[in-house]
Amino acid sequence: MNAKRISNVSIKRKDGEHSSISDILYIFGMKCNLLSFGKLPEKNYKVNMEDGMLKVIDAKGNLVMKSLMP
Repeated sequence: MNAKRISNVSIKRKDGEHSSISDILYIFGMKCNLLSFGKLPEKNYKVNMEDGMLKVIDAKGNLVMKSLMP
């Protein structure tokens, strides 16, 4: 599949504020979202995986997302 455009994605945090991840590839026709955790540190995000929990933290130290790991 080819990327159709590059855009920014805004994520609403639990505290009501927004964090933005820039230069995300949009692929027309995909039925699910993909996020490369390997690329996030290049965009000044910290990816932390420990105790069965994955956390993404922005450059200001805000928790952007978290998920239980199976």
